[in-house]
This record gives sequence, C-alpha cells and structure tokens, in this order.
Amino acid sequence: KIFNRYHLGFLDKNKTHEIDVLAGAFMLLRKSVLDKIGWLDEAFFMYGEDIDLSYRIVKAGYKNYYFADTTIIHYKGESTKKGSLNYVKVFYNAMIIFARKHFVGEKAKLFILMLHGAIYFRAFLTVTSNFFKKIYLPLMDAVLMLGGLFLLKNFWASIYYDDPDYYQSAYLWFNFPLYITIWLSGIYFSGGYDEKYNIRRLVRGVFMGSLLLAAVYGFLDLQYRPSRALIVMGAVWVLFSTVLVRMFLHFLEYKNINIGKKEQRNVVIVGSKKESDRVMDLLNQARVNINLIGTVAPSGEEDAEVYLSNLERLDEVVHIYKIHEIIFCSKDVFAQNIMKWMTRLGSGLDYKIVPEKSLSIIGSNSKNTVGELYTIDIRFQISEDMNRRNKRVIDWCLSLLFIVLLVPLFFLVKNKMGLIKNIYQVLFGKKSWVGYATKNNEVSTENLPKIKTGVLSPLDALKVEQFNVPTIQRLNFLYAKDYEAMDDLEIIWKGMRKLGRTADGGRLTADD
Repeated sequence: KIFNRYHLGFLDKNKTHEIDVLAGAFMLLRKSVLDKIGWLDEAFFMYGEDIDLSYRIVKAGYKNYYFADTTIIHYKGESTKKGSLNYVKVFYNAMIIFARKHFVGEKAKLFILMLHGAIYFRAFLTVTSNFFKKIYLPLMDAVLMLGGLFLLKNFWASIYYDDPDYYQSAYLWFNFPLYITIWLSGIYFSGGYDEKYNIRRLVRGVFMGSLLLAAVYGFLDLQYRPSRALIVMGAVWVLFSTVLVRMFLHFLEYKNINIGKKEQRNVVIVGSKKESDRVMDLLNQARVNINLIGTVAPSGEEDAEVYLSNLERLDEVVHIYKIHEIIFCSKDVFAQNIMKWMTRLGSGLDYKIVPEKSLSIIGSNSKNTVGELYTIDIRFQISEDMNRRNKRVIDWCLSLLFIVLLVPLFFLVKNKMGLIKNIYQVLFGKKSWVGYATKNNEVSTENLPKIKTGVLSPLDALKVEQFNVPTIQRLNFLYAKDYEAMDDLEIIWKGMRKLGRTADGGRLTADD
C-alpha cells in the first residue's frame, strides 16, 4: 500500500472504490463538473492530463470512483514506448507541469527538484539499458572472435611453424582488434545486427568483412602481415561462432534451433465463416507465421464441418487446442462479448481484433511495446535501418571522393559552385545525393517514408526529359519500395553532370 498509491494494485478490481485519480483512458463525468473546474489542460501532452483533471475534481468537492461494473479494451503502449528517452522526458515533464500548477513555495521547489533528479536518473538508466541491448550481441561476437583467433594463433604457430611463440605480441594487440573491427563492421553494415536471426545477412557481412580484411592486409607493414592463413581460418571461425551464438539465442527465445523459424502460435478466429475467410486471406497476405486451428462460431448454433465450436464454449476450445492467440471479428462479435472473454480468459493469451472491412488486424500484447499489427500494407525497403544507414554511408563516402576529384569534376558538372555547396550539405547530413523527385513541389511525397532532400532523383537515371505527375509519383514509390544501395550509385553515375543542381532533386529546371 505504501509504494503502490498510484496504480492501487492492492484494491480488488472487481469492486467499486473511491479513489483519487482516474485513468484518462476511460472517464465518465457530468458536463456541469467540467464547466465548473475547467476542461483538460492543453499544457499537458500525452501524460498527466488525467491526473490534473482528477485532482481538480477532488479539490472542487467531488469524489472519483473506480467503477467495477463496466469494462473497456485499452491498447496500452500506443502513445510512447516505455523505456524510451521520449517516454521519460514526456512523462516526468508532465509531473513537473503538475507540480508548478498546483504546489507553491518550498514544497513545490523541492518536488520539482526531485522530479528533475528522477528525469536524469531514469534517462541514465534508459540510455544504459538501450546501449546494452544494442551492444550485447556484437560484444558476444567480439569475445568469441578474439578467443577463436587466439586459439588459432597458437595452433598454427605450433603445427605449421613448430614454434608456439612464433607470432609477436604486436600481432595480438594490433592485428586481432583490427580483424575483429572489420568483421563486426561487415556484419553491421549488412544488417546482421538489425535482424539478428537473418543468416543471409550474417554470411554476407562476414564475407564482405573478409574481402575488406584481405585488401587491408595487403597495405599493412610487413611486420603486421605474419600469416594469411590465419585470416582464412579466422573467417571460417567467425562464421561458425556467430551462427552458433544465434542458434543459442534462438533456442532461448523460441525453444528451437531452426534459425528464422519462430515457434508457431496456435490461433483461433471468432467470427462468421465469411469474416473468418477474409481474416485468413489477410493473414496469408501478411505472411504471418501462425498455426491456424480453426474458427469459433459467434452464435450458439454452429456447423460442425465449419466451426470448432461456438463462442459460449471458447474456454474449452482454448484448453483443448492449447490456444495462444484469439482473433475476434468485430463485425460478428459484440464489444461486450469480446471484453467479457478477454477478462475471463485472462492475460495468458494474446488478443487481436479485426475491424469490419479493414486490411489490418490490431492488438497490443504489452504495455512496453507498440501494438502488434498484422497488415498487408506496403513495406518500404528504404525505411529499413540497414538501408538508411548504407544510404548515409554512400553519401558520406561519395562526398569525400568528390572532394578529392573536385578538379576533374569541374570539367564535367555544369554548376560548379552548386557542386561545392552540395558536397558540403551532403557531407554534413543536410541533403542526400539522391532523394525523391518533386517537380517544383507539384508532386506530394507525404505518404512515402521521410528522407533527406536529394540533389538527384530517380528521374535522373532515365533518358526521358518530361514526366507527368502520376509517373513521377510512381517512380518515387518504386524507389522507396524496392530501394537498394546500388540504386543510388546508378542514379549518381547517370546523373553525374547534374551534381551541381541546387534545386530539390527531380525539379526539371534549366540550370541542371
């Protein structure tokens, strides 16, 4: 009771209680009360407005009650992701606004000081936690790489050179960190840490890292080039050890070592045959990896050849078929029934709801994550972290290359001063060498993923001089949907003479 005064978890949720603060997700009060105390305070954003309103209600002489005889479905975690810096900032800033509004004097100053301390402390914990979440896998890889290289060094020195001390200490302190850094970078830029169970990306990263390492090795001083054999054996070890780590992590998470194969969840759909068939089509198009057990009829009468059972016996279906997730068709099942069954079956299951005529199946399984969404919406490749990162690397590397080749480029590029300006803006992240075509702002890109303004655009890879707006929109869409790093290189190569363009990418102007 002492430490749970906000959430009041010690109260019986099935009984009505007088409380101080009502959750903003569901509040019912008389308009006359709002007219007297004032409406929601717009100074608050996302958090705190319900606390402020509840506090003003109590101060005005009214009482707040938690009413147990009604239920709602609240998708938690949809506002801001808990554990993010944004959540810490927004939540505690709301508390500061509340303190400044309702408290005065030394009491307010002390409370605000404590809140500021809490903000910095929580921010520190959040940054630390997020850092370790990102670094733990590369760190595990690095430790295994180092251990493997050390053993291979001793093995090769003893077997091939018949001298356990053949390799100098410089090899351990310079070469090994260099090798590991290059291999980790290869995996990182191939997206191997964005999708940790994507073996294709992992193999590609190790292969690219090994090729780069072989090239770098040739430029090293002779004393730092003791053995190419260790690079070859090291590459084999790196591939083996990194795959082994992912198999281990996959087993811990999904209870199997089939990389890329998640544990299939047993799912039932509650709805009519027509809606159930539509949901099945959505699931198939979204390529959701589930084990669909069947359909439960929304009414008391059911066709045994079509339905597993009816809604009144849903708990039996869950028990018999070991169901993990239930999808309710809102067209066929009343909200009251959905809430009744969610309450009755408890939090051990996941629940999804498919709205009528919707192309998405929505649900939120945890307050700590944004609600999971089964959808057939378009997936834009340019939105992936790996592609965004590689696009920035291309921009940065080409900008440095253009600085080195500036004099030859002056003979090729039409607008010389524009080229210098563009190099500066791209180098410091204000522009990208390739972006969407806008054609004097006639073309809208608001429905596409946000990227930096481009010097060039997909139009510059084509020989056609004039494009209508629908064609440009389609080319922008395809660029975002099917983006690969090589696309930018091709566009830049073909649009080399236009690198001095100062207008937005794709504006067909005379100063190209």
